[in-house]
Amino acid sequence: MPTKAKGETLREFVVVGRKLPSAKEHNPPIYKMQIFATNHVIAKSRFWYFTSMLRRVKKANGEILECKEVFEKRPGHIKNYGIWLRYDSRTNHHNMYREYRDNTVAGAVTQCYRDMGARHRAQADRIQIIKVQVIKASDFLVFGRMDCFVGASTGALKGISFKDSAFSNINQIASLKPKQDEITCMSWASEDQTELLTAQMDKQLRLFDTTSNAYTTLFTLGNGTGAIKGISRTAVGTYISAIESGELSVSSPSGEVIKELNAGNNLIVMVPNCEQEGHYATGGKENPLKIWDIEKGEKIFIAKNVRPDELQLRVPIWINDIRFIPKSQNIVTVTGKHQIRLYDPRTQRRPVKEMEWAEDPLTAMSLCRNEMQIVAGNTRGDIGLFDLRNKIHMVCKYKGCAGSISGIDAHQSAEYIASCSLDRFVRLHELNSKKLVRKIYCKARLNRILLRDRLSFLNNEDENKKKMENHDDKPKVEESDNNESSEDETLWNDMKQTKERELKRKSREDDLEKVIKKSKSSRIKRKSDVTKSDTSKRKKLITRPKRKNESADETAISLPSKKLFRII
Repeated sequence: MPTKAKGETLREFVVVGRKLPSAKEHNPPIYKMQIFATNHVIAKSRFWYFTSMLRRVKKANGEILECKEVFEKRPGHIKNYGIWLRYDSRTNHHNMYREYRDNTVAGAVTQCYRDMGARHRAQADRIQIIKVQVIKASDFLVFGRMDCFVGASTGALKGISFKDSAFSNINQIASLKPKQDEITCMSWASEDQTELLTAQMDKQLRLFDTTSNAYTTLFTLGNGTGAIKGISRTAVGTYISAIESGELSVSSPSGEVIKELNAGNNLIVMVPNCEQEGHYATGGKENPLKIWDIEKGEKIFIAKNVRPDELQLRVPIWINDIRFIPKSQNIVTVTGKHQIRLYDPRTQRRPVKEMEWAEDPLTAMSLCRNEMQIVAGNTRGDIGLFDLRNKIHMVCKYKGCAGSISGIDAHQSAEYIASCSLDRFVRLHELNSKKLVRKIYCKARLNRILLRDRLSFLNNEDENKKKMENHDDKPKVEESDNNESSEDETLWNDMKQTKERELKRKSREDDLEKVIKKSKSSRIKRKSDVTKSDTSKRKKLITRPKRKNESADETAISLPSKKLFRII
């Protein structure tokens, strides 16, 4: 069906047909099929294709009784659809079940056709839609099971399941405008990570609820120019946002600006302090690190630029990411000049520690479960684990990425790191073993990534461990009961062991005797061989012709062996 490549949405048809009556079969069976096609001509053609393959009824020997288009009853409401399908690959037939969100059945099936073509390279004429059913919101828990969420430059918000190695689009792709709907930043809106807050290029804030699968628009920020570089929601319900032009504002749930501060031009990042509510850090290009107290509306700390380099040239300021280190007042930053810097506001304004990694700008950073360690990525596609204790140094490096790293988020309790890069892949690495666990293609350029604390495959591992422990505990209890009841059996078992030991000792003694006898016989053989060889040598020496002026004593002394000398 080449029309899908043009971006057209399929239409739903119900086609009824049968085989022509004959003398042998006066009332042939009637077949009814639900066909998705762009027009009624293609719908009829698809009907005859499936009937010829499944029922061996050809178009020449059949007739169409009815072909009508089915329209959606409520096209304005977004519904959840479950699709059962069958498709033919190069190897075999495959049955699949997939879930999608759309306004109409035809829209969900269109998503399914495009998804099958992109993921499995399945051609449209090889896909058969068996059944399409509307699923209740309580039963549709796809996004609640998602382990990770990513925001794309097209404006698509995607949920990723590492257990199934698949992703699902939360919003409708066809209605997106990349220049306006591009997702610039993301953050969790609740502590239990059930609500997700996103900001778009047109400064529109949206909230996604994973429990109800509702993606609603909150309000649009009217102040400042440029994209939103940081967003956060407080416990009171207010929203803290930072715009590229430097406006750091506090907004009410309705969108009214309560308070506004100036953080400087060319703002790149704004990060909240999780341990101290109301404290935020900002930074950017030629915009030094600053710590703000939003409630008081003042700056707590302003970083000072490092000293000039060896050539007495000024080092440019280019902060790309900031993190507050937990259980301390230290702050770590990564820069566009491939520098990792550690600040301690209690001691001095300049960085306490500094390290340069490679020669490419560092674009993303995240804290991990290990204390005083961070994970950072650069524009080359390298991801490294760095230890901030003593002198900053790289612990290990994670391979497999291609292109600039746009987002990194490490799990705070498990040994996993999720990252997205310019090659449109989401990768999951193990922290210590550096193993690439998952690699998922998302079909769009990804900007931001958020990893949930509750991972689906971690829950399965815990359940399996508990089952194994319970399985191992049962025989142990039975053995203890049997041992208490039967004391005589232990005595008999001990007797068997002593007999076995005596037999082993006897066998060892016999083996030693055999070895000694063999060694004695070998020694006797060796002596006889030596005597035979010596006698032959002696005969040769004796029969040697004498030289002139040589006595018998000289011939005896010139013999080489002592044994031969004794025998003579």
